[in-house]
Amino acid sequence: MINIGIIDDHKMFREGVSSLLLKNHKFNIQFSIDDYSLINPEDLKVLDLLILDVSLKTMSGIDIVKHVKPQYPNIKIIMLSMNDAKGFVSESLEAGANLFISKSDAYQDLSNSIESLFTEKDVRCVTKKIEYDDVKNLLSKREKIVLDLLMEGKSQKDIASVIDINYKTVSTYKRRLMNKLDVHTDIQLIKLIESIRN
Repeated sequence: MINIGIIDDHKMFREGVSSLLLKNHKFNIQFSIDDYSLINPEDLKVLDLLILDVSLKTMSGIDIVKHVKPQYPNIKIIMLSMNDAKGFVSESLEAGANLFISKSDAYQDLSNSIESLFTEKDVRCVTKKIEYDDVKNLLSKREKIVLDLLMEGKSQKDIASVIDINYKTVSTYKRRLMNKLDVHTDIQLIKLIESIRN
């Protein structure tokens, strides 16, 4: 059982995420609140995963990560935000978060990403340098465009808007490029992208 805490100041989104995750019998929602100050310290002692909005009213999600990680290093942290600009992604990961997911992709990706997070090595751990030229030779023109935009930190919704195609078509291109690159989870894809960037 994975004990999960959620901090997000948008009630409807918070409730939606809770309902989504509770469909998986492996997940338990330990708490779902809108302010870090409401956390019972006893809950943190048994928590496996903290899901945080980057932008909270009283204390930023990134500041919460910096506060929680030193005290509870075993808690994994997923950051969520409507703003998936590259700066937010890198700042979240540098603060100690394990994964950053755009809210526009959360309902589709969150459950699988959590399971991957608890079976894969740390998202920031890259063991092999991969050259972009090696990757692009395997992909079609559209798949390369989708990969480039994913590397920029864009969500699938943003990619659909940028290249003027349907969201489901973006998902298809993403699935195809993942199959060609022999990656099977979003965690593995993020590792690959980080390896290409380094």
